[in-house]
Amino acid sequence: MGTEYLTEAAVFRCPFGMLYRAREAGNQKAKYKGKKLLTTAAILSPKMSPMPCPLLPSPTGLLPCPCAVSPLCDSIVHRAGSPLLTMSAKAMCSLGQPVVPAKSGADSHVLYGEAQAAFLPPIAWPAEEKRAAKEPAKEERGAKERKAVAVASPLRQEKPAAERKRAPQGEDVPVFRAGMLCSYSPKNAACIACTYRLDHAEATVDNNSMILRKNYNAAKPHGDPYDCYFDEEVVPLGESKEHKWRYAAHHLISGNQVFKQNSELVRLARFCGYDINAYANCIMLVGYPEDYPDAAHMKSVKAYDVMSESRVQWHVGGHSYTFDCEEKEKICKQIGIRNKLKLSPPDIKTYAELVQAEMEKLLHALTAKKNRRAICYAKQQEKQKFCSKLNSVAAGIKKKLAAFTQAGKPHHSFPYFVSKEAYRYTYGLPRTAKVITVHKEKAQLSLKRYRLEHFTEAIAQQRNNLVINLKGAIALNLSKDGWQRDCILFCENVAYFVYLEDTPRTILPFAVEQAHQFPMEVQATGRDGMKFLQQQNTEILVWLRDHPVPAYTAPVQMVRRRGREAGLDW
Repeated sequence: MGTEYLTEAAVFRCPFGMLYRAREAGNQKAKYKGKKLLTTAAILSPKMSPMPCPLLPSPTGLLPCPCAVSPLCDSIVHRAGSPLLTMSAKAMCSLGQPVVPAKSGADSHVLYGEAQAAFLPPIAWPAEEKRAAKEPAKEERGAKERKAVAVASPLRQEKPAAERKRAPQGEDVPVFRAGMLCSYSPKNAACIACTYRLDHAEATVDNNSMILRKNYNAAKPHGDPYDCYFDEEVVPLGESKEHKWRYAAHHLISGNQVFKQNSELVRLARFCGYDINAYANCIMLVGYPEDYPDAAHMKSVKAYDVMSESRVQWHVGGHSYTFDCEEKEKICKQIGIRNKLKLSPPDIKTYAELVQAEMEKLLHALTAKKNRRAICYAKQQEKQKFCSKLNSVAAGIKKKLAAFTQAGKPHHSFPYFVSKEAYRYTYGLPRTAKVITVHKEKAQLSLKRYRLEHFTEAIAQQRNNLVINLKGAIALNLSKDGWQRDCILFCENVAYFVYLEDTPRTILPFAVEQAHQFPMEVQATGRDGMKFLQQQNTEILVWLRDHPVPAYTAPVQMVRRRGREAGLDW
């Protein structure tokens, strides 16, 4: 029966069900039922709203199909030289999937090859094609008359002279990359000569923090509120420290970790003159103080000290950090409390993942735009619009990072945290804790109970990590009966104990886990519990973070357990 030619009524489909229609841009004469027959100049566009694509996962599910396809190919050259398409035609989407005809639009009436008794309505062929159709081919002479003949017959023909002139030397057929973000046309001489089309170089990005900082400094005096805050408050505060802070110029759109991974965006950015190191892509953050320690837990202590005082995110470490499942569970719980969002561990995304998602959104928007109307980035106006879109993405990210400066509310930066320590500082630290200081002097045991609070309005005023409130005190005479009972009742279910001066770690009538004893190593503490807690507030906070209590125990239950351990009859 042969194979059907395609008309503008044809429907194309990708393997995942996305449908496309065709608009013919080359053939203006050969038609069937008023619809032009398709040639390789046909342009595909979505026939439906973009559907979720299984090849584009994102933090919120599947991203919509980008709907970007290559030019159609696998044509059959007609007698008049037109590269007509049949059901064997195909195109490739930007993700490497075939887009093929699902419906010809010819109703099985316009066929190539052997056609048995096909009904043929009038077709508006050009005059020269009509004449050619009447002349029998030499190879068909002597053959029996057929009941029905094909409307068009295959004939390999050299390209027309006009086409040969337009094609650049060294290229038989102009190559257009799959996924190009402009509305190119293989018939347009300007498109064929365009440097964007000819850019097949590797998608490299000159991500240079020194140049970024230079551009930041060149933009002074700054008008951006965050930049003003950094210049006027953070820098003078850091310079006043005995061990000065260091600062980092951070690329809002990360060049190597994110932007470089989107090759077509990189090529278009190169063509449009976008600068990854421009001031618009910069935010200043804090980094190593001059006395940055080697011990892991002390690194956290220093990072939290600097973040608490500066109210600026910590830049040290990569932007593709990881958390274990248990820590993600804790973070999700804290996000639910502070941001009123219900999340599961897979929803926790790194800074690099979030920025990559923004790039994919931009890529989808640009693809949809060029499918809706003709877009040519050779125009200066379109170049400026493209650069403005990238700057707009950077500005949105900067707004989130800048929210970290709000007094006692670093969680307003969610979900953008440039480092693991910034994320843990916001969601990985306990909000409240109870601590008892223990001090023995001769035959007297002094206990004081404190409530520690993290991220409150009071912290905002003090620029400290903890607000410390005394909630009770007791002095016990070790030479009198009943002191053990009074001690247990006073301690209730408190799990954390701070031992002052040279107080023995075994002085209490019940056992305390070594991990819940502070300091972990014997050191000079003094006898003033409040002063010691204030001086060591960040280190205590990290200690509480790293040694959580496995599960909550009610005060009554804990008192009974400790009483039995002390051998008391309750």
